[in-house]
Amino acid sequence: MDSLKTDQQTDTPYSPVHQHNFQKATLLVVEDQEDIWTLVHFSLKKFFPDVTLHRCANRKQVIGYLTNCLTNQTALPKLILQDLYLPQSAVGFGLLNDVRMLLGNQQQIPILVMSSSVAEADIRQAYQQGASFYIVKPQTMNRWLSLAQSLRQFWWEQGVLPLDSTGGSE
Repeated sequence: MDSLKTDQQTDTPYSPVHQHNFQKATLLVVEDQEDIWTLVHFSLKKFFPDVTLHRCANRKQVIGYLTNCLTNQTALPKLILQDLYLPQSAVGFGLLNDVRMLLGNQQQIPILVMSSSVAEADIRQAYQQGASFYIVKPQTMNRWLSLAQSLRQFWWEQGVLPLDSTGGSE
């Protein structure tokens, strides 16, 4: 019966393992369009009030932000939500590759690529370049809210994000 008790304890989003997801939690959003950022920000703030949202609009900002985290051994984002077309897909694919190279194998931060594109080539290449998940951008406010709620439930409450999210050890 002890295993039942343990299972019940780990199912709660505030068990010790899941509390880790919320400690010093930052979600990095890479979005170059102001109108889309407004929708993303509103939706995420509704379902992630306890998580810091950090926005970067281009490659230079992303690399600078992540380099600063690594250099100063401050908390890296627990999750990255990256637009693919920044404004062209080649830029987004390049950034995805750059982030994976910068972080190296020891920093397996999930990168969720989002795009309006449903082209098989874009989806396939995103995964080949290291995307953890590919999201087709919602077209309505209600769907943005639903996406934000799903992200919280899956990535923050059901899953366990990487345990070492700083340049050093915890």
